[in-house]
Amino acid sequence: MIKEKTAITVMASAPWFTEGTNSGVSSWYPHVWESHGYISTYVGGMGTGPSAPDGWAKFQPYLSQPGSYDIYVGFFACVDTSRRVPVTIGYADGEEVVLVDQFSETNQWIEQYLGRWNFDVGPDSYVEITDATGEFYDGTKGLTIGCVNFVRLGEFSTTVEKFSLVEAYDTFDHGLNVRSPNPCSDIVEEMADGSIGVIIEGPAYWDGQHRYRIRWENGVEGWSALSYLRERDFAPSTRFDIGDDVAVQNTGALGLQVRESPPNLASTGYHVFDGEKGTIVGGPFYGVPKGTGGLYHFWQVDFDGKRGWCAQGDTEDDYLAKIGDTD
Repeated sequence: MIKEKTAITVMASAPWFTEGTNSGVSSWYPHVWESHGYISTYVGGMGTGPSAPDGWAKFQPYLSQPGSYDIYVGFFACVDTSRRVPVTIGYADGEEVVLVDQFSETNQWIEQYLGRWNFDVGPDSYVEITDATGEFYDGTKGLTIGCVNFVRLGEFSTTVEKFSLVEAYDTFDHGLNVRSPNPCSDIVEEMADGSIGVIIEGPAYWDGQHRYRIRWENGVEGWSALSYLRERDFAPSTRFDIGDDVAVQNTGALGLQVRESPPNLASTGYHVFDGEKGTIVGGPFYGVPKGTGGLYHFWQVDFDGKRGWCAQGDTEDDYLAKIGDTD
């Protein structure tokens, strides 16, 4: 049985990655750009016409589990790469061709989401890129490919759940890798053991690991492997009860942000200011607000018909207080 490989680069061996030409004439050329390995070839296809493929590169994950997968491709883009590179997805119900725009005014590495398909196990699931762009060979224009990632979605039996408070642990001083914006993206941060965050989304399965999108206490957000996460206990706030009337305090000139529902907690752009009154209608939720950082207890408050989630306070000041108990 061939082992599953959901993260396939052009450095992988057969049967997961193969490349070649139908004519035996055109070639794939290896390159490295900012640590990303990739291969390139010219557009043009077969001599019979630019829409007949000659050069091809095929990625076969040999999936062990059927199901729904998100497909991402990584490639080098520049002014000389084609705007209509054909990528064929071989999935459970047949084939689908997606045209990828690889043109860029500046040299850059791009990770592009192609879509979501249902795949079967075994060799019939694949992603293939060819040089049949429909453009004639001119000795300049080409196409590139560096990797294909198959990210499995669905319900998994794991030890943590969405909205859980978790901490990084057992990384042996290496830190826990955080990938963004996708589960298969480059590493953007390493979180030390003991770092605390809140699960926002997941799980997704990629490269042998269940992964969750976590917003960490320092404000960093990205995907990390379950193997190095454990739930962190905390005591929920008992400061208020549903129906309590509260007033805003200690917020200064900036006021108190009213945020969207957990776990996202993004700013709505609406602020309330010291002295404004409202009623507790939901909560509590312990989490990290989007775009800032820090862990806070949040309550849903109705301010005269305007509802949103507000931080209870920080380590020094309370931002909400029961009417009659304000400072």
